Amino acid sequence: MRYCFYFLISVFSVFAQTPVKRHIIVGINNNFPPYEFVDRNGIPTGYDVELIQAVAEIANIEIEIRAGAWNDVRSAVEQGKYNALAGMLYSQERSEKVFFSTPHLIINYSIFAHSNVQDITSVESLRNKTVLVERGSLMHDYLQSLQYTDSLILVESEPQALQRLATEKYDCALVPHVQGLLLIQKNKYPNITPVVQNIFSTKLCFAVSRQDTSLLALLNDGLAVVKKTGKYNEIYEKWFNETAPHITFVIVMKYILVVVVPLLLLLFLIVVWNRLLKHKVQLQTKALAQSEERYRVFFEQANDGIFVLNKEGNFLDVNPCFCSSLGYSREELLKCSIASLFPPEELKKNSIQSDKVLRGENVMTQCSVVKKDGSLIDVELNMKLQSDGDIHGIARDITFRRRMEQDRISYSLKLQGIMESTQDIVFALDTTMHYTAFNENHFKAMKAIYGIDIEIGKNIIEYMKVNGDDGTAYSDILRALHGEQYSIEQAYGNEKLYRTYFEASYNPIRESDGTITGVAVFVRDVSERRQNEERLKEAKKIEETFLQLGRQLSSAITPFDAAKVIVEAADALIGFDVCVVELHLPDEDQMLVLLQMDIINGTRTQLVSDRMKWNVTARIRRTMNGNGELILRTPTSIIEKDFKPFGDTARRSASLIFIPIRRLGKSIGVLSIQSYTYNAYTKDHLTTLQALADHCSGALERIRTEAELQENQRMLSVLIGNLPGMVYRTLNDGKGTIQFVSDGCFELTGYTAKELIGTSAYTITLPEDVPLVRDVVRNAIPSQQALQLSYRLRKKDGSIRWVSEYGNFVYGTDHSVIAIEGFLIDTTDRKESEERYKELFEESRDGIFISTPEGNYVDVNPAFITMMGYASKEEVLKLDIARDVYCNEDDRKKFVSMINRQGFVENFALRVKKKNGDLISIETTATLVRSNDGSVVAIRGIMRDVTERIQLQQQLVNAQKLEGLGTLAGGIAHEFNNLLAMVLGNAEIIKQKNPENASTNKYLSHIIEATHRGASIAKQLLLFSRPHEISFKAMSLVDVIGEVHEMLHYLLPKSITVNISLGVDDGIIMGDAEHVQQIIVNLAVNAKDAMGEVGTMSIAVNNVSRELMQTKFPASGAKPYLCISVSDSGTGIDEKIRQRIFEPFFTTKELGKGTGLGLSIVHGIVQSHQGFIDVQSEIGKGTTFYIYFPLITTTVDVQEKTNIKKYTHATILFVDDEKMLREMMVEILEEAGHTVFPAVDGYDALETYTKHKDKITLVISDLGMPKMGGKQLFNKLYDIDNNVKVIVASGYLEATTKSDMLTMGVKDVIAKPYRAQTVLNTIERVLNG
Repeated sequence: MRYCFYFLISVFSVFAQTPVKRHIIVGINNNFPPYEFVDRNGIPTGYDVELIQAVAEIANIEIEIRAGAWNDVRSAVEQGKYNALAGMLYSQERSEKVFFSTPHLIINYSIFAHSNVQDITSVESLRNKTVLVERGSLMHDYLQSLQYTDSLILVESEPQALQRLATEKYDCALVPHVQGLLLIQKNKYPNITPVVQNIFSTKLCFAVSRQDTSLLALLNDGLAVVKKTGKYNEIYEKWFNETAPHITFVIVMKYILVVVVPLLLLLFLIVVWNRLLKHKVQLQTKALAQSEERYRVFFEQANDGIFVLNKEGNFLDVNPCFCSSLGYSREELLKCSIASLFPPEELKKNSIQSDKVLRGENVMTQCSVVKKDGSLIDVELNMKLQSDGDIHGIARDITFRRRMEQDRISYSLKLQGIMESTQDIVFALDTTMHYTAFNENHFKAMKAIYGIDIEIGKNIIEYMKVNGDDGTAYSDILRALHGEQYSIEQAYGNEKLYRTYFEASYNPIRESDGTITGVAVFVRDVSERRQNEERLKEAKKIEETFLQLGRQLSSAITPFDAAKVIVEAADALIGFDVCVVELHLPDEDQMLVLLQMDIINGTRTQLVSDRMKWNVTARIRRTMNGNGELILRTPTSIIEKDFKPFGDTARRSASLIFIPIRRLGKSIGVLSIQSYTYNAYTKDHLTTLQALADHCSGALERIRTEAELQENQRMLSVLIGNLPGMVYRTLNDGKGTIQFVSDGCFELTGYTAKELIGTSAYTITLPEDVPLVRDVVRNAIPSQQALQLSYRLRKKDGSIRWVSEYGNFVYGTDHSVIAIEGFLIDTTDRKESEERYKELFEESRDGIFISTPEGNYVDVNPAFITMMGYASKEEVLKLDIARDVYCNEDDRKKFVSMINRQGFVENFALRVKKKNGDLISIETTATLVRSNDGSVVAIRGIMRDVTERIQLQQQLVNAQKLEGLGTLAGGIAHEFNNLLAMVLGNAEIIKQKNPENASTNKYLSHIIEATHRGASIAKQLLLFSRPHEISFKAMSLVDVIGEVHEMLHYLLPKSITVNISLGVDDGIIMGDAEHVQQIIVNLAVNAKDAMGEVGTMSIAVNNVSRELMQTKFPASGAKPYLCISVSDSGTGIDEKIRQRIFEPFFTTKELGKGTGLGLSIVHGIVQSHQGFIDVQSEIGKGTTFYIYFPLITTTVDVQEKTNIKKYTHATILFVDDEKMLREMMVEILEEAGHTVFPAVDGYDALETYTKHKDKITLVISDLGMPKMGGKQLFNKLYDIDNNVKVIVASGYLEATTKSDMLTMGVKDVIAKPYRAQTVLNTIERVLNG
């Protein structure tokens, strides 16, 4: 066993010499078998796990494996929390987040589904299928790129995908082909198979955090070694070549043995148990002996010295190597202690180490020992106290290593001296890209461009994580580590500090056997050389651009053309995103923008045309007064206050140059360029742009001057041409000889300029006005005042026009007037307009006024005087508006405040006082009149009397209220008629069943009569509250008067006496009874209002002769008429009012007490009946209305036939939501011999009709029911059978309800409350056609 320990100590000594292992964290998917997963004992395992463990052992890396959900471990590596992933499928998108190693396996994905699936044949066929896929997996990314997102079912692992496919109703799952087969085999999923194989292939790699670039090289190198040694094939065979038949056979045999021969097995175990134990002991004894022999051989043949000490430090055993290294024999050493081998200077240090060993610590130390010949050698001791009390140790001779180390240090010092003596940058790296050497120049350069202090042993890539420099350097160094020797120019450095170009020469460092152990890099700063090259190139470019610029400017015509040439040159020399060329206008102190460009939506766009102006900003003024300015902003820079934004204002310009355009030392404009890129411009660019501006300034100034002269001439010509009238110059020679006239002379005079020049101005002046013109000119000369006068001239065609002349005198050197210059404008239209305004003012129906700001009228028109009730304008002009016109002091204050604040008021509503004290409502619109200096001189406005309009509006509101009341009344009447129908029907049933009971029938007759009266009241309520459909038929006026007489008991107070006089027996006319009733009711209501609480009203019906009608109403024809007269003892109607009483909305009642529609409705009804109406009234005595209707000779049967007969049998569907009414009618109909199906509503009726439509011959339905009304029910029944016969009943019929229903196909419409006989007769009539 001691030799076993010697072997372990030897192994430990080997590892003790190796470098310290690097510790990394590796993430794995906890459920991705067989590649990586956690087994039942919680231990990470799988192909990926064993492979990275083997690579880590080769690369001397200590790994800590952490398992988790795939998305979690993936995110941990991307964020730098883990160093690597044991396995990750490669994709271009993923490579932007992590580094991928050399691939070590190809993985194919397949579509797994139930074996009977036929319609999944490709990836394309997966659309609209439910597809199970692992969340965040490469397959998930792949399907999203194909926009297969709606049907994806995301799961946490691919085993879960197959498990859900086997147990739930999904179409398919996408998993790796090999993994799927193994999972199906292991879990015995029935009928699951790969229906489409190898739909997608990718590479499986190690993945490394982008923050740990040095690790990638270690893993790649380790992987290569693992593949060369055959370890890779061993791992692969273990995880992918174990076949299912072995597993199945073992399982089957296990169950067979357990079930078939359990007793035989037990017997066999008992028999052979002793033999097995005996054999095992023999084997173990033999193995132990062999092991002892192997370790003894190792102990004897080890290249390091191995020894065993007791606690006192005496040797108990030593191997040959230990003896030979010291020159002693084994026997000599066994008589010595280890302390005797140390020189005196080592004893103290080694005594301390001995104490540590005795305390149980594992001690490794280096020291010198004395050989037998007295010489010293350097050794490395490794000692540890064992459990049996002995001390085991290993001694390695390191004399040669120390000498080599000293030589290396000496060599390094010499090498460092050489490195420091060169002006270049020199550094060396090992294979993991860690520094092994660098000179001072490299240290300073890294400090300058990255701001860091580098150290030996640190990874160079970690220092360069800006601007993508780490990736560039990694690629360049990796080429050298692969054996390539080359040179390259690259830019390195942090832009915020200093970034420049370097020329680097990469040289692999090789051992004698050719093994690459590092890279030597020689670097030279070539920025100055490149800058010189760029300057030379730029100078040549500027020279060529300026030559071309001169030719282009010479052909430019306008400043805008020149600006385009300058902008193109600036773009060729420097480049820009934004550019502005602007000239200074000294007279206006503004900048004229010639050209402005910006990048809009990726396209360079001209933002404005020429001639745009803006104010001079502080920055522009500073540029013009000084030199050019270079502005380099940072992302956090605050935009300067004097910066004028334009174009794409959402983007910030990062680099800006402002240059003055100077001519002869004076700034005439500014050229500015801008870029959205940071640090895009330098001072050299500033100098170049200034040279461009100076070069172009002369041409630009010349072009501008010429353009301004042309523009001034053009503007003068346009101004003169566009002036209304004619510009002129005449001599002061007494004749007014014309020297110049503008082209407007032709329109003004009819003469051309050629015809007028040289003639006298007085030849076209109307002769009567010539003296006036001469006097005005003569009187104006001494005072040196400008001319301003109006007169008439005669055109060439003889027509006369009014003109206004405005002129100034032109003086000679002797200060005498030599000419007159000015213009004439045609004012004929203005003169005519003034006349029209005067006419409008006088004839307007609205009141027009002009008042002072203080509140006195200056002028008013006749309509204003009449509106206010005054006799003359003089009376109105004396009024104080606030005191004599306004009723409310607050209205006056509000008016004054609004017009002073706004300058006008519009439709200002108020009430004012007339002369007689009456109040009227008006609306006024007025504006302030201001003088030339802006002061208010008057208020001008219009007043309109809106008293009548306001009354009409109120009447309209009342009419709308009445309409709402009518709707309410209709609903009440409907319910009331339903109740009356039930009362009436039940009373008739009782009376019919007890015909002999006289006393009972007496009371039943009272009930029936009261019901008829109630129905009449409901009918009159509906008549009063809403219009109804006009139905003309023969009717008795006597009956109508009788019904109205009953109604008047409810409408009129009992203190008003109603007298009825009937001069005819029937009085038959063709008309609508309800409309005729409405005529009498409306007249009665008006009579009540005229009489008050006490009075007498008389209603009479009489015949009228043909002769009287023809005399009174010639249009009546030779026909007899009946006359209804309605008289009252009221106050009477004034004649003026009587002429308007039939106008709609006209009323004399107080506001809110009438609609003004009553008599208008009466007049309309009379006309619809081909009748006439007349009114006679006397103030204080009363009023009588006469209504004339054409008489017809016929009789009217107003009662239902009451004979009882047996009806033909019918099967009737009766529908009504009122239960009592429904039950009553069922009884009545069945009593009459009919078969009845009752229904409570439309839906119930529809269901009943559908079941019994072959039996049902007639349907009687209420019109207004919940859920489904009678109209909707009819439509549904008609859809089933278009020959269906339907009778509709209702307690409330709208104006057109009956005609509408009959048009639809309903056979008849009856009103509630109805008598039983009415219903039976209607049924008979409908059934018999």
